[in-house]
Amino acid sequence: MSSIDDTIQTVLKIEKDHDTSKLLIRGVNYWPILRRNVYFSLVRSRHAPKKYSTYQKMLDYVFSVLRYSKLKWSNRHRLVRKKYLIFSYSTFRRNKIDGKWFDAYSDSLRIRENIVWESIHIEYPQRGIFKKPTYESTYYLNPIIVFYAKLKTRLRKSIDLKNDVLQKVITTFDSIGYHTSIRAVHHEYYEILEYSKYFSKMLAKVEPQAVFVTGYSMNLSMGLLHACKKLKIDTYEIQHGSIFPNNPIFSNWTKIQDGGYYFLPKHFLVWDKAIKEHINKTNLPSHYHEAIYYGNSYHYIYNHQMLSYSPYEERFKKRIKMESRTIILFCLGRDDIEEWVYDTIENDSNLWLLRAHPGLGNYEALSKSPNLSRLIRMEHVFFEEPYNATLSFLLRISDLLVAYNSTTILEAIEYGLPTIAIEKASKTYFRVQIDEGKTVLCLNQKDLIIAIMQNKSKKSGNIHDQHYETWVGKYQ
Repeated sequence: MSSIDDTIQTVLKIEKDHDTSKLLIRGVNYWPILRRNVYFSLVRSRHAPKKYSTYQKMLDYVFSVLRYSKLKWSNRHRLVRKKYLIFSYSTFRRNKIDGKWFDAYSDSLRIRENIVWESIHIEYPQRGIFKKPTYESTYYLNPIIVFYAKLKTRLRKSIDLKNDVLQKVITTFDSIGYHTSIRAVHHEYYEILEYSKYFSKMLAKVEPQAVFVTGYSMNLSMGLLHACKKLKIDTYEIQHGSIFPNNPIFSNWTKIQDGGYYFLPKHFLVWDKAIKEHINKTNLPSHYHEAIYYGNSYHYIYNHQMLSYSPYEERFKKRIKMESRTIILFCLGRDDIEEWVYDTIENDSNLWLLRAHPGLGNYEALSKSPNLSRLIRMEHVFFEEPYNATLSFLLRISDLLVAYNSTTILEAIEYGLPTIAIEKASKTYFRVQIDEGKTVLCLNQKDLIIAIMQNKSKKSGNIHDQHYETWVGKYQ
């Protein structure tokens, strides 16, 4: 498989050299699906620790229904009219307000704009990373819908999608190690269409003026966007991860069809002003899929004192501040740390807060891995406490961030923390931050030790930009 940069350039070259407007099924352009697939196949092949077959996934959906049988499902008789509908995935449920779990990005937006009671939140529960639902106006999408859509799609008779452009696109994808077929394209399109039919009925019940999604490029989200496009409802993507220049999911859509794509949101709510300008410069014409500089709602509500520390966090803060040592927050990855990272932490005198990503659901596996299981027993290393604290709390009390290829790098910069990335992929994902000197890339022990020494006392104040753009006024 090619590198990330090579794959991106290949995608952009296809759009430049071929008439992608001819990639149609029943008048709807499916180029966004193909473009998404080739990019994700590369990312997942490099980061996914395990692959699941279609049948394993289907069984998982069935077990999810049984496991989450007591949830407040989004049955149509339970839904009422609301001004806004928000759709997200349970990956990001890692924070609490007064003992109630809330989503880091979707619910944060609702709290920030004071629209909790004007909106309805639909969540899709995912494998192994789900917390009990207690936050207001939250309903859960029944996983059996996904099982039904996949099964129905695979029983559907394929139609002839052959045309010269599609064949050339498939051939070009083959050259960079991504293999697809006309049948696979057909199946994925109709799976998304099944979701669109379901969401169309939901939207008819709720009648929202605007719809928000996290992870628009997921099939469920694309189905919702397709339904909104047909019903002429405004759509927004809430940024929840790194967006780097030329990311083919967000930018460089150079041949946007008249009226915009069915599978892309009309607006991207982004954290960074430079990324907003890049998206609007490279999406042509940009008014069909434009970026809005909105900032990170999760950190916005903490930075503006809308939330406070929990008693647990206050006790932990008091405990580690008594040490009078530099506090380093270390965001772990999917697997055990490398030997050189272990040696660095073992021989370091600073306090290390090791945080397993709540969205990966690998806390138990990491605690039993060879290197980490030894490391977390050391007196200057904390593992359980950071996992049970909110990210905002950890960023406030820390002096420095060390991380694998984690979105926390962007979030730490907002808190004025020096950041160090220790994964090669970060060179692409955080290119802007590295070029601006806000992040240091270290791929060996010597560079990491030097970077820690040079940056551990460089923490500045929180970065507050009061010039965020808003979307609320148009729906008042």
